[in-house]
Amino acid sequence: MAVGIVGCFIHKIPGPLLAFAGILLLNYGAAEGAMSTTAIVLCAIAVIAAMLIGKYMLPKLGKLVAPSGKGGKCGCIIGSLIGILMLSALSGEGISFTGIIMFLLAPFVLAVLFETISKKNPSEGFKAGTGAYVVYLAGSMLKLAVCAYCLYTSFTLMD
Repeated sequence: MAVGIVGCFIHKIPGPLLAFAGILLLNYGAAEGAMSTTAIVLCAIAVIAAMLIGKYMLPKLGKLVAPSGKGGKCGCIIGSLIGILMLSALSGEGISFTGIIMFLLAPFVLAVLFETISKKNPSEGFKAGTGAYVVYLAGSMLKLAVCAYCLYTSFTLMD
């Protein structure tokens, strides 16, 4: 389930799907305390909806607002990896404020940088990078909300 939470921020890892698989393993691997069918069905519907919205609807909405290319998408992916590494490196014993800022700022900076390099125009690169970052952030928050919902319902709606 923890890999599912990390997958919310790294877009090549299907976060909600892995969290749902962990919930199924917890449900059917446990000898006692099985979760209700309602919780499993609700989580499955939420995971499918989040995957469809994140894969098809958010990128199309982002292209309507600020068309971005592969540079912004690659920048967000690389920036999220760097941000997670910076978050873990700067956290020490607890999560630090600087680590959270780096975690949120690295994808934006690299998306704008990569789009500016690919578009050869700073204003177009900034607009496209910002659009790519907004799509990335919206998708991440949607996935995180679905994972949190599934974890909450799986542990509170037990039979």
